[in-house]
Amino acid sequence: VTLPKKRETDGDKFIDVDELKIVLNDFKENENITNYTIAKFIAYTGIRIGELRALKWKNVDFDKSKIQIYAQMTKHKYGPTKGNNKRILPVDCEVMNLLMDYRMWCVKRKSGILNQDDFIFISPQKGTVVGANTVMYAFERSEKRTGLSVTAHTLRHTHSTVLIMQNRSLKAISKRLGNSEEVLKSHYGHVIDSVDIDTMNAFSDALQDNPGADAGADLKNITEYH
Repeated sequence: VTLPKKRETDGDKFIDVDELKIVLNDFKENENITNYTIAKFIAYTGIRIGELRALKWKNVDFDKSKIQIYAQMTKHKYGPTKGNNKRILPVDCEVMNLLMDYRMWCVKRKSGILNQDDFIFISPQKGTVVGANTVMYAFERSEKRTGLSVTAHTLRHTHSTVLIMQNRSLKAISKRLGNSEEVLKSHYGHVIDSVDIDTMNAFSDALQDNPGADAGADLKNITEYH
């Protein structure tokens, strides 16, 4: 996926796929298992950090590869999602395997006792739900090592941008992220415009690459026939 060169719009930042790989590899090599799992989970789902912190094991359906996003954590307060927008998120085997590996670690961390009502992402030191500041500090450390300025929100925007560049429908993306289509259009307008241009060029390129097409009958000639 080749993302647009412009990296910021209305305060929203994203990185390209190669940079994302650098960040995730850095987390894997230098951070604890919780921080690495969080970074990769956000990158693959686009979930908000508050929603991630509120996830409990009962919200994961390993059989159907789905995750229920029903709540969020703001500081130490457990409550409804932003805009009370509950949703069920389909995920791929990469995310499921990530969670299964992390669950095995959690079982050991809690001495073999893991309840469905336990929070998923926990502190290796205390065994309690991971703090938002803990995640923030992990990204700050990664920036010092990689030179890439990335936050949890950056990964969410990167997830959105990759899906848009893959020409997925805004309705499907907005449902996945818990946003409205209007929010997507306002935040990622230049990305959407780039996709529209690529789509237009793809049609023109298809005609030019087709041996049976008249090379002289390009798209601009179509305008002559009203």
